[in-house]
Amino acid sequence: MIYSLYLSMFLVGFIFLFFFLLILQILFWKNGWLKVLGNVFGTYKFVLLGMVVLGELFFVNLGGFGINVFFELNMWFNLGPYFCLDIFSCIFFVCAGFVSWSIMQFGLDYMVDESGVGKFLFYLLIFLLLMFVLVFSGNFLILFVGWEGVGLLSFLLISWWGGRYEASSGSFQAVYYNRIGDAGLLLFLVLSLILGNGVLIVNNFMASTFFFLFVLGVVSKSSQLAFHPWLPNAMEGPTPVSSLLHSSTMVMAGVFLMMRSLDFFEFKDFIYFVGMFTCILGGFLGMNHGDFKKVVAYSTTSQLGFMMMVLGMGWSWLCLLYMVIHAFFKAMIFMMSGVVIHMSGGIQDFRHMFPSLCSNNLMFFFYFLGGVVMMGFPFLSGFWMKDMILEGLMGGFFGFFCWGCFIVSILLTGVYSMRLYLGVFVEELGVQHKIMLLNSLGSFLPFLRLMVGSVGFGFFIFQFCGPFGHYLLFKGDKYFALVIFIMGVIISFLLKKILKGLNHLVGGYLLFFNPVWHKMFSFVSFWYSRIVGLFDFLFMEFLFYGGVKYIWGVGVSYRFFFFLMLVFLLLFF
Repeated sequence: MIYSLYLSMFLVGFIFLFFFLLILQILFWKNGWLKVLGNVFGTYKFVLLGMVVLGELFFVNLGGFGINVFFELNMWFNLGPYFCLDIFSCIFFVCAGFVSWSIMQFGLDYMVDESGVGKFLFYLLIFLLLMFVLVFSGNFLILFVGWEGVGLLSFLLISWWGGRYEASSGSFQAVYYNRIGDAGLLLFLVLSLILGNGVLIVNNFMASTFFFLFVLGVVSKSSQLAFHPWLPNAMEGPTPVSSLLHSSTMVMAGVFLMMRSLDFFEFKDFIYFVGMFTCILGGFLGMNHGDFKKVVAYSTTSQLGFMMMVLGMGWSWLCLLYMVIHAFFKAMIFMMSGVVIHMSGGIQDFRHMFPSLCSNNLMFFFYFLGGVVMMGFPFLSGFWMKDMILEGLMGGFFGFFCWGCFIVSILLTGVYSMRLYLGVFVEELGVQHKIMLLNSLGSFLPFLRLMVGSVGFGFFIFQFCGPFGHYLLFKGDKYFALVIFIMGVIISFLLKKILKGLNHLVGGYLLFFNPVWHKMFSFVSFWYSRIVGLFDFLFMEFLFYGGVKYIWGVGVSYRFFFFLMLVFLLLFF
């Protein structure tokens, strides 16, 4: 218990020190004190490294999967600040801090010529604080504060370049989709309070209703099936926003909530199928799109579906570890995509950016390594995760259909990853395009840190922190993951050289417009506006604006009073 207390004090102290240093960063930036800014980042580096070391000691020595620390402050109607320190929050906290360190350093170089960069960094910091509130929350009230906060800050950050139509419409669409899920989660909380017994319900209908509302919030925030269009359109913000919000923080909020609440519900098969279809759909869309950042966004959708599949299998701890690994390699890929687009003159379609690319072989290695980690190349971090999941699916509990869909999802991951690499960096076999960027060694450091985390984290966890035991393994099963990897590479070559017409079979014929979803919302919005207009004309204008004055002869000052009185009667009687 004393170790848990020390860890709690350390994490709380680090949060305050973290934001104190970065608020100083904002102030120094406004005054142009770049030297002091560098000192602030240097101090933050040592604090972060100390946090990583102590966090890993907690994880290794105390077997962190079984330790939960709760503390509460100034309880208010038994729903006050209630925080939880367990293995999920601690590991995610270490991951988010490490990734945000690299993204912040990258953002200072990337946004150096932008006006209002101090305000931009301040928004990123507030977003990170709200994400930590969500992660460390011990009840749904505090979680909902962080949940709404990250949604608001995502809108402000995605629409940072508000003069561009794509940025403003993308931010609006992100809010549009997420508010549906927020309403579902809010109804879930309200029903829990009204019934007074939370999710412990015997009635099957009410249990299904609770689960539907809860899952509605999860799938909208994490861009799952039917809510997937907002994530690619949210890529119109600056690259640091895409790297932080859409690789390791906001889109992970729904998966993280499901991971923390997995034992409350018994509908895990539904979660598995939602994740499975999302993973396959995201893979097909990423395989056929031409926009660099949107391909990476569809890749994120596919990987989020993969995490939901893991949760549907009941492996919350494995989902946590894959979430951390995904944060490392996906942040690196997002940052690399922003650099390539920036140096190619703003061209985002990788099919048309060949003539404008010009010097650096190391960037080829960064993207290629991130791609093969995501594909599950043997002995990299992604391999340890997908190999274990493949063994679990072969255990006999899941049917052949689930096993086959998982194989297809891994295969699609290899196809769109290698297709993007071949399309951006290799026009013909063996002919590489050069990119000129990253003039100093300091510019490489964010990529190098994320590369080390992408490659080494999975090996460290599974070799030194996992349970010791003996396993019965078959040689054919071990070779199967490598065979899938090779098949993905071969199919990507075929799509580039032979089957180019296949690119329009999935999504391309409609330019990735979702007709059913948008038509449904257009229909609902049309009739909703008609009803509101009729209500406004008959009820507000006729009765309260003209009717009250005509019948009783009262002035304008009394209209609002009569309106509130009638609303009170309608609500409470």
